[in-house]
Amino acid sequence: MNLIIRNALPTDIDFIVNANNSVNDASGLTRADNKLKERLDQDFFPTNKTRSNARILIAEVDGMPVGVLVYSTCYFMKEGDCIWMSNIFVAENHRRSGIAEKLIERLKEIAKTEKYNLVCFLEDEQNQPAREFAFKNGSKEVPNLRLFFIKL
Repeated sequence: MNLIIRNALPTDIDFIVNANNSVNDASGLTRADNKLKERLDQDFFPTNKTRSNARILIAEVDGMPVGVLVYSTCYFMKEGDCIWMSNIFVAENHRRSGIAEKLIERLKEIAKTEKYNLVCFLEDEQNQPAREFAFKNGSKEVPNLRLFFIKL
């Protein structure tokens, strides 16, 4: 298996959209609207060089994308500059082969190189395999917190 972790390219958009739909389906969430592909193209691959602070890593095996990790930067008063991991996905036929660990390793390398203090993310408390994966990879759980958001 020839595994490469790289930055996403415009040609990865269909894979990223399909990965997002798979994550939403597994989590019982609504699939993204039809404009996701257009939004990704504008946010991650703009022609005017203005881009989102979010980035996407792709895990590629033998020239084919099989995993995706989406992250952005944020700031917490206590911790300072942090990385927020919003999505991680590995294609079903490549799970349990170390690909998710390699994506996380690469994210940690980026965080250390760019002087971020923390990588954080949310996980469904009912998703026991994901929770075990998080703990296995050095994550600590923050008890008694709930996610809130304001839709604009």
